[in-house]
Amino acid sequence: MRLFFKMVLVGAVAHLSSCSEHGGTVKDVNFYLSLKNAEGKNLLDSATDDYYVKDSIRLYRLADGVKTEIYHPTHDAQRNFVILKNVDDEYCMMVLADEGTGNQSQTTTTLIQWKLKDSNNVDTVQTYVYKKITDSSISIVLEKITYNGTVVWDSATDPAGANIGGVFYTRWVEIVK
Repeated sequence: MRLFFKMVLVGAVAHLSSCSEHGGTVKDVNFYLSLKNAEGKNLLDSATDDYYVKDSIRLYRLADGVKTEIYHPTHDAQRNFVILKNVDDEYCMMVLADEGTGNQSQTTTTLIQWKLKDSNNVDTVQTYVYKKITDSSISIVLEKITYNGTVVWDSATDPAGANIGGVFYTRWVEIVK
C-alpha cells in the first residue's frame, strides 16, 4: 500500500513540476491490469492457485516484426510494469505503455509473456499513443488500449476510468484468463 501512495505522490509531483504556463512535459502512458481467473480470483495474488509470479512476467516490444525484451536495469520499473495493491487491497499490474519512436502519434504493440518459459501464455496489447510536440511543450498521452484484438479502454468513451474504493484509476482494464 505504501508503494502505491509513493507512486501516486511521485507522479503528482512530477506532473505538477513538469507543467507550467510556458510549456513543459506531460507523459501519461500508464494503465492498470486487474487479472482474474474464471472463478474471479486475482491471478497476481500468491494466495491464488497458478498465480503469475512478478519475476516470471516479461514484456516485449514488437516493432517491424522484431520482438525485443523490455528491460531497463536503472529504472524503478525495470520491465515497464509494477505489481501493486489498489485501495481495495487487491493486486493489480501498472504497465507503462511503449510510446514508440519519433514525434508522431502511433500505435505500439507490447507482448506480455505471463510465465517465463511458457511461450503459449502470451497476450498482445496494442496502445495508441497521442503525441504533440512543440517548441515549448511535449505531450505524450495513452488514448486507447486493445487487448488480444479487443478494444478494452478508449479515452473517448471512458475518460474518467474506474472508481475503486473512492479512488479513480485512469485506464483500468480487467482481464479474465
